[in-house]
Amino acid sequence: MVRKPGRALSMTTAAAVVVLALSGCGVFERPLEEPLRTKTARLLAPRAEIDAAMERAVSACAKKHGWTERVEFSLPHPGLISGIPEVFASAESAEKRGYASTLRQSSGVNAGLTPEQEEAILGRAPQGKPRGSAHSESGAPRSVPATGCVAESAAAVFGSVENANTVSELSEEMKELPRETSRHTARVSQDVSDAYRGCMRQGGYDLHLGAASGHANQMWGAYRSPGEPPHEQELQMLRVDIGCQAELDIARRLDDAILLGAAGWARKNEARIMKAAELIEAATERSKRILGE
Repeated sequence: MVRKPGRALSMTTAAAVVVLALSGCGVFERPLEEPLRTKTARLLAPRAEIDAAMERAVSACAKKHGWTERVEFSLPHPGLISGIPEVFASAESAEKRGYASTLRQSSGVNAGLTPEQEEAILGRAPQGKPRGSAHSESGAPRSVPATGCVAESAAAVFGSVENANTVSELSEEMKELPRETSRHTARVSQDVSDAYRGCMRQGGYDLHLGAASGHANQMWGAYRSPGEPPHEQELQMLRVDIGCQAELDIARRLDDAILLGAAGWARKNEARIMKAAELIEAATERSKRILGE
């Protein structure tokens, strides 16, 4: 039988349209290439050394202005974008941090600071911006202030306030990524849900993935100050939780899912990501030196 060219062409065209449509829906999403994948992952990773160095430097500066309590502040960080609380990258970090739900919340952001101390420590907003625009409702700066202890400490850690702002601004944008990654992380959660719960049951805790932190709060309440390690009962549950997460490779699988969902955004922002990742790597090395002093 002789094929009609017109029909063959229409079928080919239709197939191409379907492929393009599915690609637009993200069905054929292409994983990130190296080194962009590694650099994007670097932005998502915990910044323990940087956070610790910033806190030490800010606290030392604050004492010069008569404030001896812990200064509450944080630079923007994408934080948890997997939608699942308390997925730990390592047993060491988990046992140091514990569950966030057992930390006591302060009655107010740096309550007790005089207006003069607040300006000297937390600083002023960058020129041209109103004071309130530099901080979120929780008190975390959306951009590093132009003056004060936070600005001085950011310059010491990142090399300059401008460098710190480059990282902070990109981190704020990354907080919108759950819209792009939720499909992928939900699939991981579904895939490991039964196995994780079975593992936790064997360890004595009938909990599904993501429920351990809430359970810890129900059991022991918010009993710790920031920086205070978890007590032995919390550590016991943490070790079971960490073991189950490691057995199922949950942290890596979520990282892969997030990076796949973020691929389109990352490619559009490749130059900014590469720059910010370099700044974070340099800041991590400076932080290690500060903490070793």
